[in-house]
This record gives sequence, structure tokens and C-alpha cells, in this order.
Amino acid sequence: MKLSRLATIRSAPVFRDKAPQESLQGNVRALTIRHMVRGKSIDWAELRKVEVEPRFLDHCLAPGDIIIVSRGDQNPVWLFEGAPEPVCPVGQFHIIHSVENVDPRYLTWYLNRPATQAKIKARATGTAIQAINKNELLSLELEIPPVMTQRRIAELYVTTQQAVAARLRLNTLDEKEAARLSELWLHAEGDHA
Repeated sequence: MKLSRLATIRSAPVFRDKAPQESLQGNVRALTIRHMVRGKSIDWAELRKVEVEPRFLDHCLAPGDIIIVSRGDQNPVWLFEGAPEPVCPVGQFHIIHSVENVDPRYLTWYLNRPATQAKIKARATGTAIQAINKNELLSLELEIPPVMTQRRIAELYVTTQQAVAARLRLNTLDEKEAARLSELWLHAEGDHA
């Protein structure tokens, strides 16, 4: 089944005249490509607050939206489940609005699969920087199993993503602890030769 039969896609806004300016009183949090790291959950407080014109507020993400990086070497896909403040994607993204009978967590998993990523990459155009356009993405053929199978895959995917995120946090803590101990040992009194 083609993605076009299951969902609609819109592109993130393009700020041609003036990029949104960072502001403590900003009206949205800006999601950029650098936040789209596989396995790492997004900390909403880390997203910069920016001020966008009221006409761009319609581009803010809604729970259940699926975001795909549309330009570059990789096209990671991420599911937006909601945030305490409005979040506006800024940059090269497509936003997929899923429809009934397709679990958005399943669709996120399916689009992140290596086989599907290879299909996306094969549809990308450009010589220096590859990009996937909306129409090519909409024509992508998908496998949509029964809802119960989707849910099972989705639950396994979410559990796996949580485990990967926990390991990344543990690795970061281990690195910080090793650096702290190394600094203590380096500067310990009486140990200098």
C-alpha cells in the first residue's frame, strides 16, 4: 500500500526572509536536524525558544505526527508524542500525519527499518546533498499488517528505543565519571613526579 493512501505529508516551514530569532519569550521551541539523533530521546528544555510569526504557528507539531529528515545522508524518522510547549520543526523535514488503522509507532518503526531507509535513499535526488521530496515519499510502498501485529511491533520498538536511550545515558554518565576521576587523580596532592 502506498503511503499516500495512509497519510498526508507537509513540509516544515521555510524561513526565506528571516530565520526565527532565539528569545526567552519565544512562542515555540525549535526542532532542528541536530536533535534527530537515533536512540536519543529529545529533551524539550534543550530546544531553543524562538519567535515565529503567527502564520507559522499552524506548522507546530501535533501528537502523533511523524517527522522525517528530508535532506542529507540519513533520513531518520521520529514520532512526536507531545510536549509542554508548542514545537515547530525548523529545517529540512517532512511531517507525516498518520490516519486511522495505522499505529504511528509502527509506521515510525517501519520507516526507520534499514530496508525502508534504503528505499527512501534510492528515491532521493541531488548530487552534492541528497533530498527526498514529498511526492517520492508519498509513493513509497509500505507493508501494513493487521492492527494487532502493528501494536506488537510498535511495543517492541518502543521498548527497544527506551533501552537504547538508557544505554546512551549510562555511557554519558560513565564518561563523565571517568573524566572526573581522571582529573582528581591528575591533580591529587603529592602524586606529582
